[in-house]
Amino acid sequence: MTAEGNLEGYQTIFTTPPLTRKRKAAEAAITDQEPSITATEVSVADSRTATGKTSSNKRSTREKDKLADQDPDTDSVSVASASVTVQNKQKGIDLVTPASTSMDSDDDFMTDASSADDFLDTQGSDDESLGEEFGDEFDGGFSQDKDLLGNTKKPYEVDFRVLSPEDIDREQSQQVNEVSQILGLPPESSAILLRFGRWNREKLIESYMDHPEETLEEAGLGTNFYGTPKTEVVPGFMCDICCEDGDDLETYAMRCGHRFCVDCYRHYLAQKIREEGEAARIECPGDGCRMIVDSKSLSLLVTDDLKERYQTLLMRTYVDDKENLKWCPAPNCEYAVDCPVKQRDLNRIVPTVQCACKHFFCFGCTLNDHLPSPCTLVKMWLKKCEDDSETANWISANTKECPKCHSTIEKNGGCNHMTCRKCKHEFCWMCMGLWSEHGTSWYNCNRYEEKSGSEARSAQAKSRASLERYLHYYNRYANHEQSAKLDKDLYLKTEKKMTSLQSQSGLSWIEVQFLDTASQALQQCRQTLKWTYAFAYYLARNNLTEIFEDNQKDLELAVESLSEMFEKPVPELANLKVDILDKTAYCNKRRVILLSDTAQKLKQGVWSFNVECYEALPSNYGLGRNMLAGAFAGIMEHAVMYPVDLLKTRMQVIHPTTGGLYTGLTNAVSTIYRIEGWRTLWKGVSSVIVGAGPAHAVYFGTYEVVKEMAGGNVDEGHHPLAAAASGAAATIASDALMNPFDVIKQRMQVHGSVHKSLLQCATSVYRTEGLHAFYVSYPTTLCMTVPFTATQFVAYESISKVMNPSQEYDPFTHCIAGGLAGAFAAGLTTPLDVVKTLLQTRGLAQNEEIRSAKGLFNAAAIIKRQFGWRGFLRGARPRIISTMPSTAICWTSYEMAKAYFKRQE
Repeated sequence: MTAEGNLEGYQTIFTTPPLTRKRKAAEAAITDQEPSITATEVSVADSRTATGKTSSNKRSTREKDKLADQDPDTDSVSVASASVTVQNKQKGIDLVTPASTSMDSDDDFMTDASSADDFLDTQGSDDESLGEEFGDEFDGGFSQDKDLLGNTKKPYEVDFRVLSPEDIDREQSQQVNEVSQILGLPPESSAILLRFGRWNREKLIESYMDHPEETLEEAGLGTNFYGTPKTEVVPGFMCDICCEDGDDLETYAMRCGHRFCVDCYRHYLAQKIREEGEAARIECPGDGCRMIVDSKSLSLLVTDDLKERYQTLLMRTYVDDKENLKWCPAPNCEYAVDCPVKQRDLNRIVPTVQCACKHFFCFGCTLNDHLPSPCTLVKMWLKKCEDDSETANWISANTKECPKCHSTIEKNGGCNHMTCRKCKHEFCWMCMGLWSEHGTSWYNCNRYEEKSGSEARSAQAKSRASLERYLHYYNRYANHEQSAKLDKDLYLKTEKKMTSLQSQSGLSWIEVQFLDTASQALQQCRQTLKWTYAFAYYLARNNLTEIFEDNQKDLELAVESLSEMFEKPVPELANLKVDILDKTAYCNKRRVILLSDTAQKLKQGVWSFNVECYEALPSNYGLGRNMLAGAFAGIMEHAVMYPVDLLKTRMQVIHPTTGGLYTGLTNAVSTIYRIEGWRTLWKGVSSVIVGAGPAHAVYFGTYEVVKEMAGGNVDEGHHPLAAAASGAAATIASDALMNPFDVIKQRMQVHGSVHKSLLQCATSVYRTEGLHAFYVSYPTTLCMTVPFTATQFVAYESISKVMNPSQEYDPFTHCIAGGLAGAFAAGLTTPLDVVKTLLQTRGLAQNEEIRSAKGLFNAAAIIKRQFGWRGFLRGARPRIISTMPSTAICWTSYEMAKAYFKRQE
């Protein structure tokens, strides 16, 4: 008896208890729908618990129950699938089976293969109708792995919906009509406005309500909307384009009044639509006119085929203008996908969606499904695999450079005594040191541990280790990619194998569907495994990495075991049916567990990667970009916080003038405002604007260079010594440039200062005290700023690692980390700042002892002698208050500038 004969009574009712409502909905749709059917996803795990239920056809029910009794593990989804096949054959619907599927490429094969639990097809409007009828229980195909671990949405799944061309056209018309009713404009004018505003309805309405005429002009509409477009014959008219005239010459003019003959207008519109692919912003052919041709005018002038092309281009423009819409990248697919995932979230989410054409792709980058790897890592990995970057690694790992002329040399013999053919330099291959230092050890280097050539050896070892690590992950990535390609042939042969098994074992067509289920599970799991190795290559090691690798290993073992069973000879497959079903379900379950765990940690920012997404600018940015970002940060910091810095300086001055005595911070602000005016708070700000930009450019440029040299950018681990060393080196370099400007700033900040401008102050100090005055506080400044900067950088890096483990650009965490780091460092270094202020303002002091202060220890002794230990805490409160927002602004500005450069790149 044939499978069709066995199932002839199943087409009326066939349900399973765990999926009763969902299965009823699917089969009702199959029974009643038109020849196009869509996919309802059901679970292998749930389906295997299914048993027969009473139907109107008793004979069919008895046969189903008999099948279930014979093998409790019989896959009921397969039964339903075969039932659907028979029903549609009886209806005259040709269903595409795996053996008859046409696939032009390996990618087509991978994307055409449905998931392991997709057996019924539901598309388009059927999803919506089923959803309306059965409420929240029917999810319309929003997820790809259902019921394996329950009905809840998995962490790696995203909400999306598939739109047909009719759906897109309906949405456009709905938005146009709504705006038309709100603004009281004709629909064709409202459509032009919406396209001008890139379909941002709220922003467009707000702009129109505030400035209606300006908005209309910018959109290319003008103010005259009404009137039916029509062609006219104007006596004595001559067309400015073709220079034709005549009493019967038919012409057309839009609201702007530029009139041309109909033939020229039609030729112009045909060129724009057919050749240039323009539709949304076709302007009037008049010279310099920005009036947009509306749909009514175009319909009057062009042929039907151009109208159809015009509507298609408008539809494409609509999808391209909306961030939440993207076209399916599958060849010849006309569907679009609506997904609410934003571009800024792609570092935490991998938005994999499935089009109605069965193509799985990432909504973020439109590449094929690459769960669990984020788009950024995928692009870097593909570039690394495709370009010649690893060729350079191979050269670095297998060759060495001559220590003298740096020519690349490959060793082709066993002797370690190398002579460069280019410069004749003799050196040892083992240690890269001079061969003359090796004595008589001509063929055996005994100086490997010496410092001679250590840098060359270190670079060689790093390149070799990097290449080995890359090859470890690439080989496994390529293995699963190749296995997936081989599975293509296996998939295409599945139906033939199922037919053979049916004839040899006496199983029905329903009972051999487990092979198709296993084949689909193999394809999907291999696709996931392939991208886990790209993910693992960039993943920084920590305790959670072991969990990821364990999940990866479990899935890989299960996949290889299922693959081995699947390739057994046909006679053995019947006996392995239960094992194959169990292993298929287990593979699907392990895949869901791996993806769920990885996606959840990705959303939480737990993972860190061996790639500088933005924290340290990529090497191709160079020193200039770091310095520019630093200059921006320095100017922002000093300009914004200058008033608080002035208050700190005045409160730290020893023996100030009578008007410069303050009892506290609040008293200082009120006194300065009342007596000197609010502009005094910015007196001398020009000195920091001029000096802070170059100084901070040197500051952050040196920081990044030294941090790289000290290994602070290796992996994503915490490197406090590298941070401290780079911060100290940065402040030594920048303070040498900034110290003169700091002296000028404080001379202008103190009460009673006679200096009115940056140039006048600099000239006066140089003439009266000499060049030494600009650097008398430099040693003290270094004694303060080196520990300040080292402490600040260590604190900032430490706090950032805790608050922002994913190292994404996050202004809030940068601001908090920078502020806390600055406050901590400021509190520790306030005594040295008091000494520095005394030395930098000594020329204006009335106390003779202070005027004669010579250096750090002398100034500290004066403070101790005149004010005791409390004198070293003068101005501590305003210093901390000013430093917290100052460093917060500095770090936030710096990271913002770096992130901007990254986005521009």
